[in-house]
Amino acid sequence: MPGDHGTTYGGNPLVTAVVSKVFDIYEEDLVVEHAKVMGDYLTEELEKIAFEFNSVVKRKGMGLMQGLELRVPVGDIVNEALKNGLVVISAGGNVLRMLPPLIISKENIDLMLDILRKIL
Repeated sequence: MPGDHGTTYGGNPLVTAVVSKVFDIYEEDLVVEHAKVMGDYLTEELEKIAFEFNSVVKRKGMGLMQGLELRVPVGDIVNEALKNGLVVISAGGNVLRMLPPLIISKENIDLMLDILRKIL
């Protein structure tokens, strides 16, 4: 019908059941708690990188949604990261954005940090 609007967040019985199960899994696997611990670790380690490299202005973000504001455009850095197996994106012209999954491991964060150090 003209004027109808669908929604990504619209509910139906199947979607509601799936979301309910996802919340159960989050609770059972302590996903939120894990994400908090990993977010704190990532924040701490990115602060070290911000201190180590003159090309980094500062670390930005919270939890697992992080960024490094750089003194240079990040386009080439995004491409170089991808060549090294790290998927990052830009946020504006000079912020390197990282959005790892909630279930990321410390080992994966350390690998990400190694790649960042290499390309910075």
